[in-house]
Amino acid sequence: MEPTKEQIQWFWEQCEFKFQKSDRNRVGTWVYPNYECEWSLPSIDLNNLFKYAVPKLRTIHNDLKVLFVFGSVSRCAIFKWDKKYSRKKNFEWLLIGERTDDDPALALFWAIYKALGGENGS
Repeated sequence: MEPTKEQIQWFWEQCEFKFQKSDRNRVGTWVYPNYECEWSLPSIDLNNLFKYAVPKLRTIHNDLKVLFVFGSVSRCAIFKWDKKYSRKKNFEWLLIGERTDDDPALALFWAIYKALGGENGS
């Protein structure tokens, strides 16, 4: 499923992209986390997701695993290390985002979207 414009904007804002309006005219630019300015948000592709979104997730969840299975359908699952003790006093991995899609970039996008706190997106 393709994300809406609002979902894409929310996603990138969670990754510290900021919209800056110009005082002189009604247009604005997006300020990227590395302080570059662009007219639009980055596209949803694997390069941009691994460049901006995965590092942002790592600042939220120190111990994080991203599992990717490629094929005719791609599946992405994101786990965080649960620091609470279980009954056996072992640590456990908790699933915080998961998605299956024909497009690997969309599978990763929706899994990260969920892990960042967005609705399921289905």
